[in-house]
Amino acid sequence: MNGYVIATAGALACAGAVSAAPLAASAEFGVRDNNFDGIGDEFASASLADAIETRFRDQRAHIEYDLSSLAGPTVTSATLTGTFDEQFSFRFGTSPATAEIAIYAGNGASDLGDFSAPATVVLSVTLEDDFDLADFSVDVASAIQALVDAGATHAGVRFRSVTQGVGQFDAINIALNVEAIPAPGVAALAGVAGAFAARRRRA
Repeated sequence: MNGYVIATAGALACAGAVSAAPLAASAEFGVRDNNFDGIGDEFASASLADAIETRFRDQRAHIEYDLSSLAGPTVTSATLTGTFDEQFSFRFGTSPATAEIAIYAGNGASDLGDFSAPATVVLSVTLEDDFDLADFSVDVASAIQALVDAGATHAGVRFRSVTQGVGQFDAINIALNVEAIPAPGVAALAGVAGAFAARRRRA
């Protein structure tokens, strides 16, 4: 693979440094802004492996993950991994092409409003060659913790092309691995309950 990451926003995680369970994806969809007014007009493909571009329209890809399976409210690690697959770097105007990833509070469903929902940018990737690939692994623990603290039910991940009129991307092999622990009081109560149940079985 000849891909590389030139610019990043957020700390990159070392591969294999975090052993956390992958969250289940509950929605995957694209949204188009046909007149570049910052408002999503229509749904695009239901696959992330579709054009993320800003040449003819602003088309973004979204995937949302259910946070209800987390063991508790304290996120100890969260890593977003995947690959940007550059389909074209059109070579019109500015080159190379740049895309970015942002985290937002989702609702587990396809929603046109997610196109412009407030979000935290966690990664910016720049590719220079046509058909280039860029693997990424980025630490998103603070962004996921902020969603949990705010009571969000789902973590949304939004992919967009930054450099208008230049590049077209796909996002592939995307996974969000999160590890969380219960609050200390909850963990202590669980331990007491477990010990009590074991004692009753022995009696």
